[in-house]
Amino acid sequence: MIKITKKSHAISRHLRPFQLHDARALYQQCVDFYGGVIPDSVRRYEWPFCDEFAALDYGVSLLANTVDDLPGAYAYVDDDDHCIALVSVSFYERRDRSVLLGTYLTPRIRQKGFHRTVKTALFTQLAEHVDTYYCIVSAANPYAIRALLQMAAEQISEQAVICAIPLRIQLEHALQQPAALFRLEPRQWTDCSAK
Repeated sequence: MIKITKKSHAISRHLRPFQLHDARALYQQCVDFYGGVIPDSVRRYEWPFCDEFAALDYGVSLLANTVDDLPGAYAYVDDDDHCIALVSVSFYERRDRSVLLGTYLTPRIRQKGFHRTVKTALFTQLAEHVDTYYCIVSAANPYAIRALLQMAAEQISEQAVICAIPLRIQLEHALQQPAALFRLEPRQWTDCSAK
Protein backbone atom coordinates (compact mmCIF):
# COMPACT_ATOMS: atom_id res chain seq x y z
CA MET A 1 0.00 0.00 0.00
CA ILE A 2 1.33 3.42 -0.92
CA LYS A 3 1.66 5.84 1.95
CA ILE A 4 0.66 9.35 0.91
CA THR A 5 1.13 12.51 2.91
CA LYS A 6 -0.57 15.51 1.36
CA LYS A 7 -0.09 17.94 4.22
CA SER A 8 3.47 19.11 4.54
CA HIS A 9 5.11 22.41 5.41
CA ALA A 10 7.66 21.79 2.65
CA ILE A 11 5.97 20.01 -0.23
CA SER A 12 9.10 20.30 -2.34
CA ARG A 13 10.71 17.72 -0.01
CA HIS A 14 8.62 15.12 -1.86
CA LEU A 15 10.23 16.08 -5.16
CA ARG A 16 13.42 14.47 -6.45
CA PRO A 17 15.03 14.16 -9.88
CA PHE A 18 13.31 11.56 -12.04
CA GLN A 19 15.17 8.26 -12.48
CA LEU A 20 14.57 5.52 -15.03
CA HIS A 21 13.28 3.08 -12.40
CA ASP A 22 10.50 5.60 -11.68
CA ALA A 23 9.11 4.98 -15.17
CA ARG A 24 8.88 1.27 -14.42
CA ALA A 25 7.28 2.03 -11.02
CA LEU A 26 4.62 4.24 -12.62
CA TYR A 27 3.87 1.50 -15.15
CA GLN A 28 3.59 -1.12 -12.39
CA GLN A 29 1.21 1.05 -10.35
CA CYS A 30 -0.95 1.55 -13.42
CA VAL A 31 -1.12 -2.21 -14.04
CA ASP A 32 -1.80 -2.94 -10.37
CA PHE A 33 -4.61 -0.37 -10.23
CA TYR A 34 -6.43 -2.03 -13.12
CA GLY A 35 -5.93 -5.52 -11.75
CA GLY A 36 -3.22 -6.63 -14.15
CA VAL A 37 -4.93 -5.78 -17.44
CA ILE A 38 -5.41 -2.18 -18.54
CA PRO A 39 -8.71 -1.85 -20.46
CA ASP A 40 -8.46 -0.42 -23.98
CA SER A 41 -11.01 2.23 -23.00
CA VAL A 42 -8.59 3.88 -20.57
CA ARG A 43 -5.22 3.27 -22.22
CA ARG A 44 -5.05 6.73 -23.78
CA TYR A 45 -5.51 8.35 -20.36
CA GLU A 46 -2.58 6.38 -18.96
CA TRP A 47 -0.21 6.64 -21.93
CA PRO A 48 2.69 5.93 -21.92
CA PHE A 49 2.53 4.28 -18.48
CA CYS A 50 0.08 1.63 -19.65
CA ASP A 51 2.85 -0.01 -21.69
CA GLU A 52 6.14 -1.09 -20.13
CA PHE A 53 8.35 -0.45 -23.16
CA ALA A 54 6.71 2.89 -23.97
CA ALA A 55 7.12 3.96 -20.33
CA LEU A 56 10.83 3.14 -20.34
CA ASP A 57 11.35 4.87 -23.70
CA TYR A 58 9.57 7.95 -22.37
CA GLY A 59 11.64 7.78 -19.19
CA VAL A 60 14.86 7.87 -21.22
CA SER A 61 13.67 10.96 -23.10
CA LEU A 62 12.72 12.67 -19.83
CA LEU A 63 16.25 12.25 -18.50
CA ALA A 64 17.49 14.48 -21.34
CA ASN A 65 15.26 17.41 -20.32
CA THR A 66 17.07 20.23 -18.54
CA VAL A 67 16.34 23.75 -17.38
CA ASP A 68 19.67 25.56 -17.35
CA ASP A 69 21.73 23.20 -15.16
CA LEU A 70 18.77 21.58 -13.38
CA PRO A 71 16.93 18.38 -14.29
CA GLY A 72 13.72 18.97 -16.21
CA ALA A 73 11.85 15.92 -14.89
CA TYR A 74 11.01 15.06 -11.29
CA ALA A 75 9.36 12.23 -9.42
CA TYR A 76 6.89 13.20 -6.73
CA VAL A 77 7.32 10.63 -3.98
CA ASP A 78 5.47 9.59 -0.85
CA ASP A 79 7.07 9.30 2.58
CA ASP A 80 8.54 5.90 1.66
CA ASP A 81 10.17 7.26 -1.53
CA HIS A 82 7.68 5.52 -3.83
CA CYS A 83 7.08 7.53 -7.00
CA ILE A 84 3.39 8.43 -7.15
CA ALA A 85 3.53 11.14 -9.81
CA LEU A 86 5.72 12.66 -12.48
CA VAL A 87 6.08 16.35 -13.23
CA SER A 88 8.34 17.57 -16.00
CA VAL A 89 9.13 20.47 -18.26
CA SER A 90 10.25 20.51 -21.86
CA PHE A 91 10.84 23.03 -24.62
CA TYR A 92 12.70 25.38 -22.29
CA GLU A 93 12.88 28.84 -23.88
CA ARG A 94 15.69 30.72 -22.17
CA ARG A 95 14.79 33.97 -23.92
CA ASP A 96 11.40 34.32 -22.24
CA ARG A 97 11.99 31.80 -19.42
CA SER A 98 9.04 29.61 -20.42
CA VAL A 99 8.48 25.86 -20.59
CA LEU A 100 5.87 23.28 -21.49
CA LEU A 101 4.65 21.55 -18.33
CA GLY A 102 3.62 17.91 -18.14
CA THR A 103 2.12 16.09 -15.16
CA TYR A 104 1.20 12.42 -14.73
CA LEU A 105 -0.54 11.20 -11.59
CA THR A 106 -0.99 7.52 -10.83
CA PRO A 107 -4.68 6.48 -10.98
CA ARG A 108 -4.81 5.94 -7.21
CA ILE A 109 -4.18 9.62 -6.42
CA ARG A 110 -5.65 11.29 -9.50
CA GLN A 111 -8.85 12.62 -7.94
CA LYS A 112 -7.37 13.63 -4.58
CA GLY A 113 -6.12 17.16 -5.27
CA PHE A 114 -2.56 16.25 -6.15
CA HIS A 115 -2.43 18.16 -9.46
CA ARG A 116 -1.98 21.40 -7.57
CA THR A 117 0.39 19.90 -4.98
CA VAL A 118 2.72 18.37 -7.56
CA LYS A 119 2.82 21.47 -9.75
CA THR A 120 3.49 23.73 -6.77
CA ALA A 121 6.45 21.57 -5.77
CA LEU A 122 7.95 22.01 -9.24
CA PHE A 123 7.32 25.76 -9.20
CA THR A 124 9.30 25.96 -5.96
CA GLN A 125 12.13 23.90 -7.45
CA LEU A 126 12.45 25.98 -10.64
CA ALA A 127 11.42 29.39 -9.30
CA GLU A 128 14.70 31.10 -10.24
CA HIS A 129 14.68 29.76 -13.80
CA VAL A 130 11.10 29.74 -15.12
CA ASP A 131 8.55 32.56 -15.23
CA THR A 132 5.83 31.04 -17.43
CA TYR A 133 4.51 27.50 -17.76
CA TYR A 134 2.38 26.39 -20.69
CA CYS A 135 0.18 23.32 -20.28
CA ILE A 136 -1.53 21.30 -22.98
CA VAL A 137 -4.35 19.18 -21.57
CA SER A 138 -6.54 16.70 -23.40
CA ALA A 139 -10.12 17.91 -23.66
CA ALA A 140 -11.07 14.54 -22.12
CA ASN A 141 -9.15 15.24 -18.89
CA PRO A 142 -11.54 17.26 -16.69
CA TYR A 143 -9.50 16.78 -13.49
CA ALA A 144 -6.38 18.44 -14.89
CA ILE A 145 -8.40 21.23 -16.50
CA ARG A 146 -10.22 21.95 -13.25
CA ALA A 147 -6.94 21.93 -11.29
CA LEU A 148 -5.38 24.46 -13.68
CA LEU A 149 -8.41 26.74 -13.53
CA GLN A 150 -8.30 26.61 -9.72
CA MET A 151 -4.67 27.74 -9.95
CA ALA A 152 -5.71 30.83 -11.96
CA ALA A 153 -4.26 29.46 -15.18
CA GLU A 154 -5.26 31.41 -18.27
CA GLN A 155 -6.87 29.30 -20.98
CA ILE A 156 -5.60 30.44 -24.37
CA SER A 157 -7.97 30.04 -27.28
CA GLU A 158 -7.58 33.14 -29.46
CA GLN A 159 -5.41 32.44 -32.49
CA ALA A 160 -3.60 35.78 -32.20
CA VAL A 161 -2.46 34.89 -28.67
CA ILE A 162 -1.48 31.35 -29.67
CA CYS A 163 0.69 32.76 -32.47
CA ALA A 164 2.66 34.79 -29.90
CA ILE A 165 3.76 31.82 -27.78
CA PRO A 166 6.93 29.80 -28.50
CA LEU A 167 6.69 27.96 -31.83
CA ARG A 168 7.51 24.51 -30.44
CA ILE A 169 4.62 24.81 -27.98
CA GLN A 170 2.30 25.92 -30.78
CA LEU A 171 3.27 22.84 -32.79
CA GLU A 172 2.80 20.51 -29.82
CA HIS A 173 -0.63 22.02 -29.18
CA ALA A 174 -1.61 21.45 -32.82
CA LEU A 175 -0.45 17.81 -32.65
CA GLN A 176 -2.46 17.01 -29.51
CA GLN A 177 -5.90 18.15 -30.66
CA PRO A 178 -8.50 18.12 -29.23
CA ALA A 179 -6.73 19.81 -26.33
CA ALA A 180 -6.85 22.96 -24.23
CA LEU A 181 -3.85 25.28 -23.92
CA PHE A 182 -3.13 27.08 -20.64
CA ARG A 183 -0.60 29.65 -19.47
CA LEU A 184 0.36 29.76 -15.81
CA GLU A 185 2.61 32.26 -14.08
CA PRO A 186 3.44 30.79 -10.66
CA ARG A 187 4.43 34.11 -9.09
CA GLN A 188 1.05 35.58 -9.94
CA TRP A 189 -0.73 32.46 -8.64
CA THR A 190 1.35 32.48 -5.44
CA ASP A 191 0.53 36.14 -4.85
CA CYS A 192 -3.19 35.48 -5.33
CA SER A 193 -3.27 32.44 -3.06
CA ALA A 194 -1.44 34.28 -0.29
CA LYS A 195 -4.16 36.92 0.01
